[in-house]
Amino acid sequence: MGVKATAKSRIDMNTLERLDAILTAAESLAMNWPEDAKQIASGLLRALLRLELVKVTGKPRSNPEPDRIAMKLYQKTAIDKATMRRFTAALKSQNPVIILDACRGLLVLIADDA
Repeated sequence: MGVKATAKSRIDMNTLERLDAILTAAESLAMNWPEDAKQIASGLLRALLRLELVKVTGKPRSNPEPDRIAMKLYQKTAIDKATMRRFTAALKSQNPVIILDACRGLLVLIADDA
């Protein structure tokens, strides 16, 4: 998924476990309440993108528009072009499965250096 591991800012294991719990809850909701799952997953996707950018850049106050973060990660060689496109498409998607899949991929990427 990622091209180059750059760990300037680490996310602690406790935070990763909580983010995983949110993702798991959204995945459970997707079966019966897909609209609610989509709302939770969309917010989580934006937060995870920002956390990955913080991890890569080491700038915790960085808060660009979510739709620009995937491009920034690609420019920093933290992700490849296909991954950038996948995250960008997930941000625009109305399908909770696509959004949740991108969230799971991002969580793995963030946890890679934890």
